[in-house]
Amino acid sequence: MTNQFGSITGFLKRQSRVIFIFVSITLGLLFPQFKVFSPIIQPFLMIMLFYSFLNFDLKNLHFSTHIFWLVMANNLVGIGAYFFFSLFGDNNALSAFMVGIAPTAISSTVVVGLIGGNVGYVSAAIVLTNFTFALLIPFLLPLLRSTTSQISTLSILMPVFSTLFWPFLLSRVVYLMPGSIRRKLDSTSGLTYPLWYATLIIVIAKASDFIFHGQEARLGEILVIAGISLLMCLINFLVGAFIGGKNYGVEIRQALGHKNTTFVIWIALEYINPLVALSPTFYI
Repeated sequence: MTNQFGSITGFLKRQSRVIFIFVSITLGLLFPQFKVFSPIIQPFLMIMLFYSFLNFDLKNLHFSTHIFWLVMANNLVGIGAYFFFSLFGDNNALSAFMVGIAPTAISSTVVVGLIGGNVGYVSAAIVLTNFTFALLIPFLLPLLRSTTSQISTLSILMPVFSTLFWPFLLSRVVYLMPGSIRRKLDSTSGLTYPLWYATLIIVIAKASDFIFHGQEARLGEILVIAGISLLMCLINFLVGAFIGGKNYGVEIRQALGHKNTTFVIWIALEYINPLVALSPTFYI
């Protein structure tokens, strides 16, 4: 009996992150009132980005021509997906666009390291795709259809770029400090998990409120967005494997497929609508 209890406890501990994701989704659905906390998503995101960049060693960056093909593919997949899915409605088009053009997740270096890939190569992809995304999105969103037609480039450029730039700059300042200070800050990095779960609760709460009060979105429409997110995930990984070939298949596949979804969720909530924000949420 004790062994059985220990096995259950061990399983729950190993799967705690997945369990907390479902708990967060459930809380967001049950309490749409949590949408009032949406202004804190941006500072939460900046804190999470800071911790992600904290141990990011710029000396390990490895550039090659494949990296620039990767950045181009990341943008073209998103733009191409938008025009294809625009045949099926604005929300579907924007959902595909956001998960297509989303930059590489900073945590992708961990995955690549575990599977024996070139971490320096993926680190270069993170820097290029994230900063390219932050610079392009303010120009691309105003060009899209009616949902973003009233948005000006300048109204997006500074908030989006600052959200990425200041955590990056602060992390570089801390990186130059004595190791004892970095280690002390790094010991508090576990804070990113509750921040992420709280962000997920707010995202689902906003989407829930939007669906049931702001717009008559049927279950079928939500499932379509989930399907689009899954399809885009498959396309991203397949395109990455194709571009990378034998030499960089692992690295580019991960760099194109593993997305910085939190960054995209915040932009979708801030400048589009909560329904589109479900797409990167489903992508997880």
